[in-house]
Amino acid sequence: MKHKITFGLILVCFLFTSCNVYDNLGTVTVLSSKQIDFNKKYCLKQSFAGSSNKELKKNASPTNNINEALDNLIKSVPGGIFIMNARILYGLHGVTVTGDVYGLCDEEDKEENAQTQNSFSVGDDVMFKKGESFIKAEIEAIKNNNECIIRSESGAYFPAKFSDLIKIQD
Repeated sequence: MKHKITFGLILVCFLFTSCNVYDNLGTVTVLSSKQIDFNKKYCLKQSFAGSSNKELKKNASPTNNINEALDNLIKSVPGGIFIMNARILYGLHGVTVTGDVYGLCDEEDKEENAQTQNSFSVGDDVMFKKGESFIKAEIEAIKNNNECIIRSESGAYFPAKFSDLIKIQD
């Protein structure tokens, strides 16, 4: 009887801990199920697409088809054509893909890029105002054409708009 209870507890623990666990099957620099014309200008449509638990479940392919998972992610981002910095994951809900979704630039993207993202890049030192004080930080990731993720000197991560940042020159 003790063995059945122990086995049951282990089984329940295993089921609860494996619900949102995904194994990384690999990373790919560029991933697409369509042909890409590299003579055209592409813009970042969404960074870290498909990374939340909700998106992982929604975009997963229960048939473990990578093309299906890729198409699910690209279709979830308006204007998406291909993924850069892609991660292919396998979990309870099947195969899924995450990464930075790119698409053709439209006039709005070109305008925003000229005003914001082009003047900032990952690794730049910046200042931003939090409350009444200014905090020094570093850009860790570009989220989209208007926002990024920054890491303060204390190690805390914050989302920030480029319009709220001041670039510190070396």
